[in-house]
Amino acid sequence: MDSDIETIRTLLSPHDPAVDVDPTVPEMSLTTMFGDASGPRSVRRARGRRTAMFAGAGVAAAAIVGIAGVVTLPGHGEPAAKARAATPPLLTYRGGGPTSARDVLLGLAERTERLPDTTGTGRYAYVQTRNWELSDQGNAKGETSSAVIATTFQQWLAADGSGRQRSEYGAPYFPTARDRKVWEKTEKDGGGIVAPGKDDQRFGPGGIPFRLAWKALSTDPEILKKQLYAANPNSEDGQVERLVDIEDLYSERPVRPAVAAAALRVVADIPGLHYDGMTTDRAARTGLAVSVQWNGSDIPQRYTLVFDPHTGRLLDSEQVLTRAVKGWNVKVPSVISYTVFLKSSFTQSLEPPK
Repeated sequence: MDSDIETIRTLLSPHDPAVDVDPTVPEMSLTTMFGDASGPRSVRRARGRRTAMFAGAGVAAAAIVGIAGVVTLPGHGEPAAKARAATPPLLTYRGGGPTSARDVLLGLAERTERLPDTTGTGRYAYVQTRNWELSDQGNAKGETSSAVIATTFQQWLAADGSGRQRSEYGAPYFPTARDRKVWEKTEKDGGGIVAPGKDDQRFGPGGIPFRLAWKALSTDPEILKKQLYAANPNSEDGQVERLVDIEDLYSERPVRPAVAAAALRVVADIPGLHYDGMTTDRAARTGLAVSVQWNGSDIPQRYTLVFDPHTGRLLDSEQVLTRAVKGWNVKVPSVISYTVFLKSSFTQSLEPPK
């Protein structure tokens, strides 16, 4: 059965609600809007992508591209109180079980460090990601609206902080007709995210802050661990933030094989790490998945990283809600956020690498 599901998922990957979208434009609005919101917070605090994934209780997702490839808008024809926020389908895994996550990652690290370096050379560190997350926005009347906005983000970053950031975000999907109405009114009043759309900006020196992109990273796992932790002030918060450290690394720069191998060894030593097995990610690529379960009171979740079994590089990260949270109309389990790492290389040009 898994193979059939994976085949369907691969065929439908172009219809994923997160295709052609990027987190920076939504994030700028959401961070401002949610700055003083009360309620549960995500343990996910990585900078540059989704620092304000949840504003508080009552956040709803939007539409889902389901297994049949049909966009479903919950709430149409149903009482609003019964409508569930829709989310993307869960990834499916095979071959996990009692296998040691540590052994799997250490074996992959050995293969990875022997690979040739294909990250290239050039003035700019180029990274392309695709992101989906639960989001909402509000207007001056205090009305809020929820939607799915999938974003593709490209960044060119030079050592002096200059470069380019390009976001492409698709049309929002709404769980109810009311969400659509409020969202469109907020847009009209100039206070909301305008989607679909593009945002393309170029920056002079110091225009793009970064922590890891041009740092000389060690290939010694213990030293690399300290470098990663130093770049993330929330690293002391636990195992999930250790996985966030790896995401931050891949979000800012191409990762050379020797550093990728060291990063795998850092992940291998995380307490409570589980090997989930093989999966097909949201870009139709085969990967091996490891996860940490976090049972805190804010957002109980399973946080998963998916690595390429041939190159050892990060392909995908997933957050799955594992226990009901008061005020959230989200079924359990549900995907609440993901990031797909699509391309990365060093380049001399401010145009997408070939």
